Amino acid sequence: MNLREDKWEVIALAGGTLSTIDLVTTYTGWARVFCLVLGLFGISAWCREIRVKRRKRRDLRRAWLTHFDRLMRDEVKHRCR
Repeated sequence: MNLREDKWEVIALAGGTLSTIDLVTTYTGWARVFCLVLGLFGISAWCREIRVKRRKRRDLRRAWLTHFDRLMRDEVKHRCR
């Protein structure tokens, strides 16, 4: 369990929930501003988490392809001897 990733998921969930509550209720003044700001933070945290996961997956794929390419080149060198 990664605490950092869980923290962003909790922020995203809380922000999304509060922005939904804000849309369906009639908050006024600072309560509405608070819910909207927290909702925006939640949405941005969720988008950031998606970008991080995509970057990790891309880096893993790139590392695997580099490793596989290196193995294939070594195999070709071995056969050509």
